Amino acid sequence: GGTSSPCGTLPTNVIHVTADDDLYDVLTAAPGGSVILLAPGNYTPPIRDWTLPDDGGTWPSQALLIDVTLAGSGEGRTTLTMTGDPYGAVGLSTYGSATIRDLTIAGREFWGVSCVNPENVTLCNVTVETYGNDAITWNPWPGRALSSLTVYESTLRNLGSQQSGVGVDLYCYEEGGDIRADIQKSHISGWLSGVSYTLSTQESCTISVSTDCEGFTDNESNVLRAMCDPPTCDAQEECP
Repeated sequence: GGTSSPCGTLPTNVIHVTADDDLYDVLTAAPGGSVILLAPGNYTPPIRDWTLPDDGGTWPSQALLIDVTLAGSGEGRTTLTMTGDPYGAVGLSTYGSATIRDLTIAGREFWGVSCVNPENVTLCNVTVETYGNDAITWNPWPGRALSSLTVYESTLRNLGSQQSGVGVDLYCYEEGGDIRADIQKSHISGWLSGVSYTLSTQESCTISVSTDCEGFTDNESNVLRAMCDPPTCDAQEECP
C-alpha cells in the first residue's frame, strides 16, 4: 500500500480471532473502535439476527460490523465465505462506520458487502468475489447528512458466466444527504456496471464518485452515472 494508503498500519492492541472462534460473540462484544484480526483460514459464520443501535431493530446477517475494523491476514489467506440466503438475509454487513482490510470475501448467494445506514466505510486490500450479485451495496437511511465509501487497492470481481450485477451500487434518497465515493488503485471486472449511481432532479441528496479510472476490465460499463428528470433518465459513461 505505501504511505499513500488510507489504511495505515494496524495497532498492536487487537482482538485476535481464529476460525474456531464464534465471530458473532466476538463482534457483539467488541467495543466501538476495536480491531478484530482474523487468523488465516476460512470463516463461514451462520446467519444470525444482529441487534442494531438506537432501537433500530435487528438485521439478519452472517457478520455485522458496527464501528470496528475487521482485518485478515492477507487476501487469499483469510477468506470470509458469505453464503447469505435467497430470502433476504445477507452475508457481510456494516452499520455506521467500519473498515475491512487484508482479506477475501467470497459472496455466494447474495451481495458481498451490504452497507446499512453507512457513515464511513473503507475497504483496503480486500478481494470481493460474487456470482453476479453486487459486490458493494449502499443503503443510506433518512437523516444521514454525509456518508463516504473508500475502496483502495482492492478487487471486485464477478465470477459469473456473464456480465451482470454491479461492483459498487450507490443509491441516493431524498433525505439521504451527500454520498462520496473514492475508488483508487483497484481492479473491478466482469460487471454489467463497475460502478453505478443515479442522480435525480427530484432529490435533494447528491452522489459524487472520484476514481483514477484504472483497473476496470470486462465491464459493459465502467462508471455509469444516470441523470434523471422523471420520467426520463440519461446515462453517461464516466470511465470509458
